Amino acid sequence: VQNHCRTVAEKALALADAVEKRGIKIHRELLYRAALLHDVCRTEKKHAEAGAKFLIQHGFYRIGELIMIHMDWPEERPVQIDEAAILYLADKLVSGNQDMTLEQRFLQKTEQYAGQPETVENIRRRYRTAFAIQEMIDEVCRK
Repeated sequence: VQNHCRTVAEKALALADAVEKRGIKIHRELLYRAALLHDVCRTEKKHAEAGAKFLIQHGFYRIGELIMIHMDWPEERPVQIDEAAILYLADKLVSGNQDMTLEQRFLQKTEQYAGQPETVENIRRRYRTAFAIQEMIDEVCRK
């Protein structure tokens, strides 16, 4: 888990570098800390909520807010390039401590949960959100 979190943090900072070069301001320290802690409660059921609650209880509100949505993007929250979106995408671009494409990651996950249609639908929803974030970042970086 620690190696995964460090790899996600590196990926998140690389994404932040790319968008900052195009004029989008990212709170790098907040992003880095959230990435390092995003799986702090990984062994618990609903680990994103558990981790967010733990951090918020200890006074780390903004980090907790980012961790809360690193797994599932709230439907009511618009997708825009910010710390939450970068953390969300970075986590989806890393499996264990290995970089991979969204396609590779989600193929891996859908194969893993092939017999569980509800889980596969959640995986597809996450893929669509991650893909939208990646498309936004790619578009900004092409300008």
